[in-house]
Amino acid sequence: MPARKPKAPPFFNLYADGSFVENKGIMGSGWVLTKGYKDRKPKRGSATLAGPDASSVIAEIYAVCYGLQRIKHRSRVVVYTDLQVLASALNNPDGLNRWLKSTERRASLHFALIALKDQVQRHISVTAIDNVLAKFFHREAHNLAREGLARTRRIPSAPVNRKGIKLD
Repeated sequence: MPARKPKAPPFFNLYADGSFVENKGIMGSGWVLTKGYKDRKPKRGSATLAGPDASSVIAEIYAVCYGLQRIKHRSRVVVYTDLQVLASALNNPDGLNRWLKSTERRASLHFALIALKDQVQRHISVTAIDNVLAKFFHREAHNLAREGLARTRRIPSAPVNRKGIKLD
């Protein structure tokens, strides 16, 4: 009886985008996840984040993290992003480690990169392709990120006094 061929690891495409509102410290992350190239029912998601030093870079890193969380362990993943620094960090063997060392003084970015590194280590290969503005799913991920931002505008803020204490 011939030996069985090992099964190929699953293959996924992850389209991610992030956006933020500059003066409010609010970020939105959106992602679209397809299995292979012919997936008719892709998974979609968005998240709303807040932080004192919000940026679109941090929002996009978290979009990739959230997308990678929804993939089975030990998969092959291609990440489509319009953030060139993220793509080069994912494609270089030591890229994330070097980026981590250079961001030790920016806590929000540093923690986002730690979360990304943890998610990347769960998979067999994670490669990235940048400059994907024309891709349909990337536009959809961008719209989902904007949807995450719109959610925060619907939440009424509680009145506070000058010291930041909530007034009832």
